[in-house]
Amino acid sequence: MPYKHLIHFAFNKELSELYMTSAIRAFALALVGVFIPAYLMNLGYPVMTVFYFYLYWALSFLIIVPFVTKLYIKIGIKHSMLLSMPLFIVHFLMLYSLEAYSWSLFSIALVSAIANSLYWPAFHINFIKSSDKKHRGEELGMMNVLSYIVMIFAPLIGGLIITYLGFEFLFVFVSLLFLVAPIPLFFTKETYPDGEFSFKNIFHKSHLKNFSVFFVEGIINYAETVIWAVFIFLTLKSFISLGILSTILILFTTCVTLIIGRLSDVGNKKKIMNIGVFSSSLTWFFRTLANSFLHFTVLNSLFGIAFTFVSIPYMSTFYNKAAQQHPAEFVIFRELLLALGRVFMMLFIILSGSYLWSFIIAGFSSLIFTIF
Repeated sequence: MPYKHLIHFAFNKELSELYMTSAIRAFALALVGVFIPAYLMNLGYPVMTVFYFYLYWALSFLIIVPFVTKLYIKIGIKHSMLLSMPLFIVHFLMLYSLEAYSWSLFSIALVSAIANSLYWPAFHINFIKSSDKKHRGEELGMMNVLSYIVMIFAPLIGGLIITYLGFEFLFVFVSLLFLVAPIPLFFTKETYPDGEFSFKNIFHKSHLKNFSVFFVEGIINYAETVIWAVFIFLTLKSFISLGILSTILILFTTCVTLIIGRLSDVGNKKKIMNIGVFSSSLTWFFRTLANSFLHFTVLNSLFGIAFTFVSIPYMSTFYNKAAQQHPAEFVIFRELLLALGRVFMMLFIILSGSYLWSFIIAGFSSLIFTIF
């Protein structure tokens, strides 16, 4: 019986609380995340300045993230995740008051980078410690589905709030959600990373063979969340349209996530990933032709399906590999390479100014996932 072991989640309190925190946080970010580039452009910032903002973020994250594990050892993984939440709130309140106080975009990016460096490695380490090796893909699928379910209409709601109530209302609402998000984490005791953490072991030779995959993941991440989002907004010039398209992407992703989570545990992860790799790669090449709402709708739908075939088995494999090594060191290595990939993508779009070539690079880069 598919998912027959899911009753295990009711007794795995650490995993359940991680699901709840992840779902609340995901809903908050889905309300606003896709609109931040458009918000900056709406305030009058040039497109290239927006790209510099994301370059600052990636560079800041790259510098900060190697040091956060020392903090995990001192205060614990959950308290590090907790500490990230006020910083996310500061980030959104700085965006809220950007027009009034003219904060530097570098300072806003820095606050966000610190918050994310505290949250994401801790989240991954926590999931590795709490999940079951035999069912990790299914557990990952369940967590993603719970997040996606609460996220499905969030971008559309965000677009409607922006249109009728304004960005200021949205930023305040999202900040309140970040106050609530960490509460479930402390239904159980604090956890700490396993083993001694060493900076020199971050770049251990066993990690380096995954260099290109993690680097490409960063390229795809920024191509999708920043460059594609900017391209859609510049083409359609509508917050509601951008929200609808993001909702469509999440909807199709949700529909296939549970199935892929199950298959990644009982089936051949490599075959599943390869189906998604080649399909998602094609969508990037077709994006070079997109110039209407219909085109964006079809491409977001197809990408939502195709990339799910990649992301679930990929992340399940990543967690299994991390669990077999020093989890914290392997997680930090991946985060560093993700940041490098993001830096590369921002430098390319800043220097070339070409959206179309950015999509082509993303399409070819996607093929690297086949070696993971």
